[in-house]
Amino acid sequence: DIAVKDFRINIQNRTVHFNGERINLTKKEYEIFNYLVLNKNRVISRTNLTEHVWGDVLEINSDSNFVDVHVKNLRKKLSQFETIDWFETVRSIGYRVNI
Repeated sequence: DIAVKDFRINIQNRTVHFNGERINLTKKEYEIFNYLVLNKNRVISRTNLTEHVWGDVLEINSDSNFVDVHVKNLRKKLSQFETIDWFETVRSIGYRVNI
């Protein structure tokens, strides 16, 4: 398990819990959160996130905001449990989890 404040990521079961309560994340939301946490305190570009979570980035329209939409949904779910000011958007680049 990986701890992020009061959140726990269970890598084996691919789940996230807050103080023992399971948070219902989609597969992509889980993968985004897990990848950002594994790369904590580093800015992860949208391209890097896309390649890691979706695979081949060449077929994806660069104007699409699907990564931002998934991150927005993930933030919404996490923030229902706790303030997540450590989950940062780095303007024009990507995201960073500061823990």
